[in-house]
Amino acid sequence: MSEQNQQPDSTAADAPIAGASFAARLAEVIGDSSIRGFARRAGVSDTFLRQCLAGRTDPTRAKLLKIAAAGSVSVEWLATGSSQTGPDPRRLEAVLESLEAALERQDRPLRPADKARLIRTAYDHYGDVEQTPLTPEQLQELLRSAVPH
Repeated sequence: MSEQNQQPDSTAADAPIAGASFAARLAEVIGDSSIRGFARRAGVSDTFLRQCLAGRTDPTRAKLLKIAAAGSVSVEWLATGSSQTGPDPRRLEAVLESLEAALERQDRPLRPADKARLIRTAYDHYGDVEQTPLTPEQLQELLRSAVPH
């Protein structure tokens, strides 16, 4: 029996990690899974994952891709902690629904650049989808501020 197989099957929570490091993100991806089980899913060794969790090594690009796929996270987030995902689809849909009603009441068409600026501004001001939608008055104010006369 190898030394690797003699180690207890711990979870990522047992690993010493701190801050928003790669090790912390890896621990978050592994979650409540065992390190050994996650390693099998990712196609890497559990010894390698333990070394990463301890901050003693970083993954190669190939291993990073495997870990991200096994954890259903983006490679960018796993590697850097940031993510350039697009807008939240539900939030964007709610904003567009609200804007369409306000734009129907407007007596002049918007140029594509003005409409894009309005959508970005409304999206930024809208907040979380679970919040109350923008009122017609708020939409009109956004329209006045986002679109030059």
